[in-house]
Amino acid sequence: TFGKNVASGLTTGVRKFTNAGDFNAVNGTVHFDGTFVQTAGNTSLNLTGAIETSGTLQFQGGSLIGNRTITGNVANTGATVRPGDGNTETLTITGSYTQSGAGTLAAKIGGTGAGKFDVLWVGGPAPLGGKETGGGRGVKGGRLRGGPA
Repeated sequence: TFGKNVASGLTTGVRKFTNAGDFNAVNGTVHFDGTFVQTAGNTSLNLTGAIETSGTLQFQGGSLIGNRTITGNVANTGATVRPGDGNTETLTITGSYTQSGAGTLAAKIGGTGAGKFDVLWVGGPAPLGGKETGGGRGVKGGRLRGGPA
């Protein structure tokens, strides 16, 4: 388990990081200057935790869970991305989000009104392969749609 749990501040200089366990960004920001590869386990962003990267975060397995911000690009080639940490919330990626056929985007849906569903907000291109799943009470069907460009 690796975590960032300081009230504020920026941790820099992380050159190469491979996660197969748990990485928890609870408070403050972690900046990855080099590669970030997750093969298993979980990366969690909650409270005021955030991640920055000058490259692309590679999620090959495990889960990306949370309701905070990733400043940079994300490639999901085999993980499950779950916006929120139990409640319906928003996970923000300021760059691009690419999901291959082996990746999954799993969102909670509890209705059509604001605050009733999870949101993956992406600031750049977001080509989606793989699975997009939604589940919740009273959901009979739905569709994935993008917002304004």
